[in-house]
Amino acid sequence: MKKYFFILFILSIAQVLQSSFLKIDDTAISFGLGSTGVSYIRGASSMLVNPASTYYRKAFNITLSQYMGPESIACSYIGAVKGIPKFGALGLALKSLYPLDEIKMINEKGEYIGEQINFYSYLIDINFSHRLITLFDGYLYSGYNLKYIEQGLWKYISYGFAADIGILYRSRYVRDLKIGV
Repeated sequence: MKKYFFILFILSIAQVLQSSFLKIDDTAISFGLGSTGVSYIRGASSMLVNPASTYYRKAFNITLSQYMGPESIACSYIGAVKGIPKFGALGLALKSLYPLDEIKMINEKGEYIGEQINFYSYLIDINFSHRLITLFDGYLYSGYNLKYIEQGLWKYISYGFAADIGILYRSRYVRDLKIGV
C-alpha cells in the first residue's frame, strides 16, 4: 500500500513539470471555453488531459475538432479510443497546426522582401490505459501516452519524443467523483 501512495506522490510532483503542446489548446471545446484545458469525459480528447481517463470507455469513440487560432493559424485534432474488455483501452490521436496563409517576410521598414515562411507542427499520440487496483471502494486507473512531435519552420525541421503518465481514481458510490493526476 505504501508503494501506491509513493507513486501517487511522485506523480503529483510531476504535473508541475508538464507543459502543454506549444501552449495552444488541444481541441475546439477547450479553446471555446477560454483555454481552460477541458475535454469530454471518457472521450477521445480526454487522453490529452489525463491518459488514464480513457480506460472505462466501453465503446469506440472518435473526436474530430478544428478551430482557427490567432493570426489565421488552424488547429486540427482527430482522436480515437477503443475500450477492450479485461485489457484496458487503446487510443490514437493526431494534432496539427498550420497557417492558412503564407507568412511574408518584411524588412525593418515594413517592405516585402520577396521571401515567404511556411511552418507546420504536428503531434502523434498513442495511448494505453488500464485499471490498476480496487482502492477504497473505487477504482484506480493508470494511463500512458507516447508522443512524437515534429515542427518545421522555414528550412528547419525539429522533432522529439515525449511520454505522459496519468492516474485517475473513480469512486463507485459517488458517480461523478473522479480525481486525477
